[in-house]
Amino acid sequence: MRKVQILLAFIFLCSFSFGIDLTEKQDSETVLEIQIENELANRIQKYLEPLAGKTLVFVDLELEYPQLQREFYGTDVDAGQSLPGLPVAKSTKTKDKFGLENKKDMTRIISKNINIIMSNKVGKDKRKEIKKLLDEWLQINSSKDILLIQYRKLKKESSNVNSILFILLLVIIFLLMIMIKSGFRYLASALQKIKIAEFGNMLHIQGDMAPTRISDNFQGLSNLHISKRKPLPIVLTKNTSDEQDYQDYSFMESLSVKNFLKFIKDENNDNIALILSKLDASYSSKIIEAMKEDSRKIIEVLTANNPRSQKTVKEFRNKLYEKYSKFEEDRDYKIEGSETLISLINNLPAASSANLYEQVKKSSGKVAAQIRKHIFLLNDIIELSDDVIKALMKTMNHDLLIKFLAHNENRFRKRFFKNMTKRSISILLEDIEMHSDYGESEKEESTNEMLMTIRKILNYS
Repeated sequence: MRKVQILLAFIFLCSFSFGIDLTEKQDSETVLEIQIENELANRIQKYLEPLAGKTLVFVDLELEYPQLQREFYGTDVDAGQSLPGLPVAKSTKTKDKFGLENKKDMTRIISKNINIIMSNKVGKDKRKEIKKLLDEWLQINSSKDILLIQYRKLKKESSNVNSILFILLLVIIFLLMIMIKSGFRYLASALQKIKIAEFGNMLHIQGDMAPTRISDNFQGLSNLHISKRKPLPIVLTKNTSDEQDYQDYSFMESLSVKNFLKFIKDENNDNIALILSKLDASYSSKIIEAMKEDSRKIIEVLTANNPRSQKTVKEFRNKLYEKYSKFEEDRDYKIEGSETLISLINNLPAASSANLYEQVKKSSGKVAAQIRKHIFLLNDIIELSDDVIKALMKTMNHDLLIKFLAHNENRFRKRFFKNMTKRSISILLEDIEMHSDYGESEKEESTNEMLMTIRKILNYS
């Protein structure tokens, strides 16, 4: 009988202990679940921000907690609780095999219910990439997990757009005000410059112009009379004075230095000095430098600074202009063939520019050799240095480079891949595969666009 009583007391004590554990488990389970859900939601938001910007993440998890176990080191009689003939047992010492501080580490996630809301501005390709990455990150099991991704218009975005539109509207209004104000100033200054003959006859105000107070019934205007005569027409007359013309020698600056010296070879030193004094200083300095020893005489004339009458200067200028006009008519016109060929080749598509250069080689090997360093053909890309290739890749459009490499020979790929990292090459190859199914017209277009872009960057014209 005594053994039965001890056994019943032991069972009661164990049940009481497990009741405490269940209560503690229920309380810690709710807190732990909220903590893990919040941490997972924050982690997902952090991962998605570089790809999709700000997102809203809701996480609901079903967790499996570890069982809390205790080790009993022995029992003893509780003298204070025991009655005569009815002893009560007590534990001498107990110890948790693992405590609540380790429950988080040993808790397992049974199922996940994740709802993600992001901006509807995310493109289709980006959405597929995000879905694939989330499946990998979160280890989604379709049989028991739920991953719902929604794309909506976020209020924060619309408010940003409205703010931007409002700022743009203010800027436009401000610019319009400046333009209107500038227009009135220009109109006022233009009217001030117009000289109208007998402007006073256009409007005659007669009567007593003494200061008169206007009464409330406006009878004070009765003394004001307006003439019924028609206004005189505005006549703008051209200034016939050619006072400035005889000092204008700028027409001679169109001559090259060689032709200028040929033009003035019959003129005396006084006239040459006069001409140089009327021309731009940079142009005159080139003439003085080209005259070499003869320039000393011109400098002596300029130093003497002998005066001339306006009539003499005017007659000389008119005579010089007639001589210039005849000189221009008699001068042989030289066709700049090499420059024209260079310009044509550098502005033609890839196939046409190569064909034209081959024709030039057949016609004149000497001319072809002269212009070769001034033109850029498609095959010249292979001969570019590594530094130039790297600079081009930083400057040109990424999509253009992909299309060009997808539609041309492998030697062009090798030339660019030589200056790229392995990771960049792998990414580029994936993009190239997506453009491999284009037709001949798209291939030709991308090749010509690439060639013209390189010509522009390298200053071939």
